Amino acid sequence: MGLDMYLKADHYCPGGFEHVRESSIEQADAARFDAILSAFGTGYEEHRNRYPEGDSLVVSFKVAYWRKANAIHSWFVRNVQDGKDECQRSYVSREQLTELIDACRRILETVVQGDPETREDAFVGSYQVFPNLTMDLKLAREILPTESGFFFGNTEYDEWYVTNLESTVSQLEAAMNDSNNELASFYYQASW
Repeated sequence: MGLDMYLKADHYCPGGFEHVRESSIEQADAARFDAILSAFGTGYEEHRNRYPEGDSLVVSFKVAYWRKANAIHSWFVRNVQDGKDECQRSYVSREQLTELIDACRRILETVVQGDPETREDAFVGSYQVFPNLTMDLKLAREILPTESGFFFGNTEYDEWYVTNLESTVSQLEAAMNDSNNELASFYYQASW
């Protein structure tokens, strides 16, 4: 159990209405649609016969995942979901994703990790912690505060917090810069 968070890219696949398959893009869209439907097997021909003028599909891909990154979740709740935290699926604009990346970067610019210590754990093995890690706590608490909740994880401003910010920047930049996602719509959803 715990806070699991997903960002998905939804891709609209038009069904290729026969009378508009004039451009190579429209033909490619139609071929993609046909390939997706045929992957479902026997229902493909029946569907084609029922909707001869075409149809459309939405294909959804996970492009980012976080676990117990409660500060990131809290940002989505405040800035995307109008303060309602009901595990709902919510549209996220590219501008909002850019705002989140910028917020993470502003805090990361203030982080000084210091020298690491190696620790041992029976389940994880050896790992590093940064006991002298510092950052602008006032800024972090202002723009990306941690939030407690039912199995939401650690609320400290420590190396895990920093790792979540770094992961957020990395995942969101990759999703937004992927040419396959140029026309995608992004949606956030969490569960616990």
